[in-house]
Order: sequence, then structure tokens, then C-alpha cells
Amino acid sequence: MKLETLVIREITKYQPETASECRELCSFKLRKLGEGIYREVYKVVGADLVIKFPLKEEKTFKDHSRLEYRACRKVLWAHKKHHAIVNFIPEIQHYNPTTGVLVMEYCTPIKKSVHTKRCKKLIAGLVKLLIDAVWKGHSKGDADMHSDNLGISKVNGQLKIIDLGYFFN
Repeated sequence: MKLETLVIREITKYQPETASECRELCSFKLRKLGEGIYREVYKVVGADLVIKFPLKEEKTFKDHSRLEYRACRKVLWAHKKHHAIVNFIPEIQHYNPTTGVLVMEYCTPIKKSVHTKRCKKLIAGLVKLLIDAVWKGHSKGDADMHSDNLGISKVNGQLKIIDLGYFFN
């Protein structure tokens, strides 16, 4: 069985709410990548997946995952309407609305791929302009559009927005 399939199966079966629960219940290994205001992100060792866990059990923290999931679904379901930004949306493999845990494809952060601060700002600015131009329903999440929230897909080399939590209106 592929590791990606095992991860989804075990996350669905055990429904861990935290990384420590996941480490206790699941057979795969996690490596912490970082954390933001609402969630912490772990890479599944040996697979091109990340798992985002809410930092607290409060609704606000779980809502960030819900908003990201809804933003991704909104763009992908109406791909003709949002055709210019579809390629920027990462694939979400699993979302649990009860726990707020989200599993998605791993993308190499551009902060590791691009070496100058000016280049990172230009890329983030370009993505922001494109989204403002074609996605009329988003909530002006430009405060969250920075190089830490952009990555390069390991699957196809495309630039991806790896945190869409503030982009749903």
C-alpha cells in the first residue's frame, strides 16, 4: 500500500486532533515544518503530504482550516470561472470538519527555493494581483499573501498558495 493511502486511511480512522495524538495512534512519522497563528504544519516523512493541525480546540482555530478547504473547493469546483488561478490551488487529500485537521500535498516553500527577498516579494505581489483580478469573491487576503504562504508543487513544479485560510468570503 502506498504511504499516501495509508496516511489518509489512518487519519480518517483515528481522527487525531493534535500531532501528538497522530504520532500515538498512526503508524507513519511526522516532521514539524512550522506553525502560524491558527495551525501547526507537519510533513509526513516519506510522502509528499502535509498535515495541518489546529493549535487549539476553539472554533476560531478550526475555522481557519474550514475556510481554506472551502476556498480550495470553490476555485476547483468552478474551474472555468477561476481558470486563471486553478493551477495555484494545492490538492487537499482530506479534511475533517470536526477536528479541523487538513491533509494536503506538500509544496516546497518558495523561501527555500528563491534566494532574494526582492524576488519573493515580486512573486507574492504577482499572485496577489492575479487573484484580485480574477477571483471576485475572495476577502482581500493580501495581508496573508507573502512568500511563507507560497510553495512549489513537487508533483508538477507549479507555484501554489499553501495557505488559503483568509481567501474565502
